[in-house]
Amino acid sequence: MSYLQKNKYGVPLWLEYEYISIKKHCQDNPGHKMFHWGDVPENLLEDSGYIHDKNKFRKQRMINSAKEKSENITNQLKEYGLDGLGYCYDPDGKIIYLPFQAKSRTSRALTAECLGSFHLACGDIKHKHPNSIGYLYYTYKLQDD
Repeated sequence: MSYLQKNKYGVPLWLEYEYISIKKHCQDNPGHKMFHWGDVPENLLEDSGYIHDKNKFRKQRMINSAKEKSENITNQLKEYGLDGLGYCYDPDGKIIYLPFQAKSRTSRALTAECLGSFHLACGDIKHKHPNSIGYLYYTYKLQDD
């Protein structure tokens, strides 16, 4: 699939796949609340540990820059490593964060290089909330090694 391919409504196919994956995830896991990247509330990014003291000011600059370029988007922070973020609660009522990545491909296996930023984002979240669970949805094969 070309990164530039679009569906009949003009939506890039990779973006359509991200939304479809989130919808399917929520159908399969009714207790999970998931947000696509553009809709993730900023307080969820901070509470989860995605935005932390070491990078808070850099990401705030990114937010401010993006706000100048776009409207009608809840989260203007440029996506880096996550296509979405969600949460659920364990039986004791403790929050579990759910970082999310969707990769739509028809060729070329997914490699560690393709998923490095997702791994780093999950690491930031797991550092603050060790019980967090990352979800990767993909349409093609993973690299064998």
